[in-house]
Amino acid sequence: MHDVTRPASSARTIRSSSLKEIDKSSMVELMVKIKELDNLFKFKKIFIDDGGLGAGLVDFLNEDKKIKFRLRPINNKSAGTENKLLKEDIYSNVLNLLSSGKLELVNDEKIINGLKKVEFEYIDGERWKINGTDMSEAISRACWGFKEKNIKPRILSF
Repeated sequence: MHDVTRPASSARTIRSSSLKEIDKSSMVELMVKIKELDNLFKFKKIFIDDGGLGAGLVDFLNEDKKIKFRLRPINNKSAGTENKLLKEDIYSNVLNLLSSGKLELVNDEKIINGLKKVEFEYIDGERWKINGTDMSEAISRACWGFKEKNIKPRILSF
């Protein structure tokens, strides 16, 4: 479980204390797990990467009236949209949180190695190409959720 605290300065801080990955699961198993966690923690909003296979999970969860209006898809691959979320924005947010001391990561080999293996390449002097790991993608998207208003800063993993 990730534990988030609010320091005396009242600035948002995300502090992780432990992490547990979910083994590769079927869409139905993931949907059941999300519903179990939602019943346990009463999430105000649920952030899911809806690119690729995540789109199917979002479709399944959109059928549940209790969850539908709290879903917040995070997809940086939606080409052609006016408000496209750029991968650079997602990773810059993590860097800003880390450098400002608002994000503290548990000293876990999988997390540290996942972040160290991210590759950045500047293409044609115009744009960044970012190749992230599964872990770095998960962390960056979890941190992106804190940009949304009216949520308490806490990250929970299962």
